[in-house]
Amino acid sequence: MRTANKTNELNTSSRIIWVILILLLTSACGGLPEAPRFEYQHLRALDPTETLLPEMDLIALYYNTAGGEAHLRIDLLDFQESSEFDLYIAFDIRPGGSRQLPLMDSTGFDWDLLIRVPTSGSPDLFNVPLEPSQAENVEVHKDPALDIISLTIPPSLLDLPGPVRLQVFTSFPGGDQVVDTLGPVLSDIHPPQRVNLLLAFWNTFSSHTPAQALRTWSGAHAGPSGERFGLRHLLDAVDETGVPITLLDMKNPQNLAGLDYLGKLDQVQALDHRGLLYLPDFLPAAILGSTQPEWLIERMITTDLDSIHTFGFSSSPIMAMITEEPDKESLELLKELGYTAVLSPFYESLGAGPGYPLTRSGTLLLLPLPLTNTDRSRAADRGLSIEWRRALLTAALEGGDSKVVSLGGDLSKTFWGDPQQSEDMLRWIAEHPWIQPVTPEEIIRDHFPLSESTILGSEQRQPTPYIPVGVNGKPISSGYTYDQIRAFIQDGLLNFGNSPLAESAFRMYINTQISNEGIGEKVDALGPASTLSEMNDRFTLDFLRANSVGRTGIFLSALRWAQTLMINQTSSEQKIKIEDIDWDGEPEVVLQNDWLYAVVTPEGGRLAALFSYDPQSGAVQLIGGRPHMDIGLSDIRYWDPKGGAIGEKTEPLLDGAFTSLSNAAVQFELINEGDSLLAIHPDGRYTLRYRLQDDQLMIDVSHNENDTSLEIPLLLNPSRLRQPTWRLAYRQFVGKHRISWSLHEGPGISVTTDNVPMSFSSFLDSPAYMMGEENPNLEAAQGHFLPFPMALITIDLKEDVHITLKFQPWDG
Repeated sequence: MRTANKTNELNTSSRIIWVILILLLTSACGGLPEAPRFEYQHLRALDPTETLLPEMDLIALYYNTAGGEAHLRIDLLDFQESSEFDLYIAFDIRPGGSRQLPLMDSTGFDWDLLIRVPTSGSPDLFNVPLEPSQAENVEVHKDPALDIISLTIPPSLLDLPGPVRLQVFTSFPGGDQVVDTLGPVLSDIHPPQRVNLLLAFWNTFSSHTPAQALRTWSGAHAGPSGERFGLRHLLDAVDETGVPITLLDMKNPQNLAGLDYLGKLDQVQALDHRGLLYLPDFLPAAILGSTQPEWLIERMITTDLDSIHTFGFSSSPIMAMITEEPDKESLELLKELGYTAVLSPFYESLGAGPGYPLTRSGTLLLLPLPLTNTDRSRAADRGLSIEWRRALLTAALEGGDSKVVSLGGDLSKTFWGDPQQSEDMLRWIAEHPWIQPVTPEEIIRDHFPLSESTILGSEQRQPTPYIPVGVNGKPISSGYTYDQIRAFIQDGLLNFGNSPLAESAFRMYINTQISNEGIGEKVDALGPASTLSEMNDRFTLDFLRANSVGRTGIFLSALRWAQTLMINQTSSEQKIKIEDIDWDGEPEVVLQNDWLYAVVTPEGGRLAALFSYDPQSGAVQLIGGRPHMDIGLSDIRYWDPKGGAIGEKTEPLLDGAFTSLSNAAVQFELINEGDSLLAIHPDGRYTLRYRLQDDQLMIDVSHNENDTSLEIPLLLNPSRLRQPTWRLAYRQFVGKHRISWSLHEGPGISVTTDNVPMSFSSFLDSPAYMMGEENPNLEAAQGHFLPFPMALITIDLKEDVHITLKFQPWDG
């Protein structure tokens, strides 16, 4: 035991000796000293870009002293690894000296010390007789990625009784021709004015489906050049560099629900709490004061903020309206609601480039959005593009505290979502203290302008004479215009509070609002031979929305039914009634009792929507369509601006139950048989019989077609999407002939068939919430592409089938 202990002691002593020797050797070698750090207080001069050679263009000089040493830093416009030039720094330390240089130029003062940093090799010292010697104690650090050259000069070379004067030159290597000069400048001069930089982005994240959420978070080949791309990488760069950014459309319930689904909400909240992420309130541009009643805009803002607060975010004094400039009425309303600034495209009003003067309308600060420029958003030599560097420098030199440079734009059309480029650009900004990244709230607090603008907002949208078209491509037979139907809906919405079903009605209305430009003047352009290639996306989307405007009527009629049940505890109306509830001139058929409210349309004989009611949960949607969540979610190749309410002709259709794409636009004959409704295809090859019995809707399907399939899109209480952890609230049971889809602590629906198997898919089938990035090689289930929170039942018809939809009330 003693021998073993002695051996252990010797081994321990040997290890200690080796550690000491290593430390001594490391100390003797000295290693590579770190480059000195420079802050804004060390900035001494900025210089305009005056040369056609960016790698030799001097733009900034920093000076600091510590421990008798002098620390200098020179910023160049675009210093690269391959750059070849000589750098000269002249110092005026004491009286006397010379202005002569080994260059075809002279200094603006009598210098005592001249240092040359050549393209390669050690720096040289020049005394007044211009005799060079090696500057062995001068440390030089070159950082081409950040376009920086810094020097540390020992006390032996600089006797520092007080401030010194400096001047910097660049020249071709070994030559005497001066390319650029900076200075003279005093070492103790106050720092020049910094430039305020607002980094603002929109279209930052889309999350209507699991696939879309994952792709816009970190998509494979999703960037402008086919690279990996997404919001995740911009946020990672912000976290790494500490440069704050503003995300204009992040703080809306749909996007927060998508982040919650992916499990990324904590990351956004953490950056928000650290002050690195600014999230203004958000209002769609179609919701303008001249086109919507004031109460409706206030309600939208209030209901959105209620949802946003549940996700852990606070309200903002700043509103973002990103698609088009707000009109005068909107600006006045925002002031009344207490907002102090609005971010919107005031391009024409302010003539804004990347830099613009701050202006206001009364107490409301007007902040133009940055212009999206894909080419200039591409990183140049591990930093911002040369054009943007010049713009920032020009704005800084012009001075003035009430001026801002705004960069960013539509994230999906820039390189800011590229993992490497976003970090390179933000790091370049962070390491150049003459740039001051700011948030909108900092602009309001520190730079609010004194002068008022004459901007009154955009012109009001004129009432459009456009009459929505039906599925036959012709104007609806009622003759009501888009604006007339909107007015009917606004009157109806005013009568209902904030129940889940009222929220769905409100969202359906918002989904059908068109841009402020209107579409009245576009009708003539949409001739019989028009194709999507002749129209831009926004033009076409306006038609899809306008043609669906009457859909909100389905929700309003269900709300009236639920209101009657809530007051009277029973529905006194007849079980089957025929009524035009969407103002298109074609009657829909409603089947209703004290539990269920079903709407069947003649287009395809489809079940357009199904609602339930029980005292515990109130009125809740059970079945619906993709347009109830949003319009324009599908591939634009399948958009039909003349398709009426069925404007997105995709497979699967995802728009009502018991129909398919081939039958969706076919006008079925609807026959009220007293206790049931019969929907018959014009040629008799396909028949649906609907019958209500207590809490069940039963459907008998007869057909003589081969390879026919039916869809049942379940849209169970979509308002649950606007609350945290919503993904965990949905439950499924899937059997061969019975499927159940329900909410934890909420109602549900079961679907059974007598003899035909069913297939089921939902967002729960998607692996997106477990993935950090999109995998292009993953063969995802159909649920990966379904809108949140939709589930889809598909029935392949080989024979006639009896289907039962049973409402499952919450018994909690």
